[in-house]
Amino acid sequence: MRGNFKSQVGRLFQEIDGVGCSKWADKQQARAELQSRGESATSSAIGARTSLHSNSTNEKYFDKCVELANWAREVDGIKDVEKINSAHVAEFLAEKIDVGVSLSHWAGYSAAFSKLEQAQQKFALSVRGEDKQFGYRAATAALRPEAHAELQRFQGTRNYQNPTAMISVMQTDAGRLTAAIQHESGLRITAAAKVTAEQLKGLIKDRYTGEMRGQIQYVCKGGALLTATVSHKTYSELQGHILNKGEFKIDHKAYRSELKDAAAKTGQIFNSSHGLRWNYAQERFGDLISRGISYEKALGVVSAEMGHHRISITEHYVFGK
Repeated sequence: MRGNFKSQVGRLFQEIDGVGCSKWADKQQARAELQSRGESATSSAIGARTSLHSNSTNEKYFDKCVELANWAREVDGIKDVEKINSAHVAEFLAEKIDVGVSLSHWAGYSAAFSKLEQAQQKFALSVRGEDKQFGYRAATAALRPEAHAELQRFQGTRNYQNPTAMISVMQTDAGRLTAAIQHESGLRITAAAKVTAEQLKGLIKDRYTGEMRGQIQYVCKGGALLTATVSHKTYSELQGHILNKGEFKIDHKAYRSELKDAAAKTGQIFNSSHGLRWNYAQERFGDLISRGISYEKALGVVSAEMGHHRISITEHYVFGK
């Protein structure tokens, strides 16, 4: 597809433009279609098949989809909105969690991208003659629990004042180990709370500090295979747990509850598990600067280690701006 992103997204949105048409009739048709296919007529299923009947909603979703396209161009050189895929959507939404947008704002993005998927499917079928699936709704659904747990109202930075003290009073060994992994590597809860033997990649010397650190391979939100590192001590504990249990795993809800109790015990504001990711970014950056690494280089190192595509996101973590 050619043209600027506004014209491209505008063309796609023509496929789902229902302004001036009966919303009720549209829903009835969607219910009938679902019934004929033996599928449940849930609100989300109906919504995935109905057009946009409000100009204001259309404009809001349009702007968010153009923002996604501009982001995809910046991080991946995308110039054609037909080339946007579920990995882009997942990484974009994960980035919004990173910067701490409000939950309602995040939900607005997910709703907009659901309609973008519908528009792309219709366009692919009517114009390209292709029956394509894009997977945006699945990508959003996979991130929704993290968004609901992590996106709290806050100002400035979300780091913990004394993460070491908080981790030391965690109730369970599994909870303490998960928190240590997050604090030492900057991993998200989804990657830190479940680790298998295959993900352990041995020790490596940190090129900036000379410290021996254990490598954990994981798949980031966009599907890329990345490697994080933790202290030798934490890595050994993780190895031992996996050797005894077969894998390392902790329930996300139980872990967050344990983390909340530990924050209260040590007199700290609970910033969910994501706060430890902030601690890692700030501590790693400060350590690199103290060793004579330039500002730009230090930001680049932390950005790469956290799986960020844009330095501005890392700056948000380091400086809370």
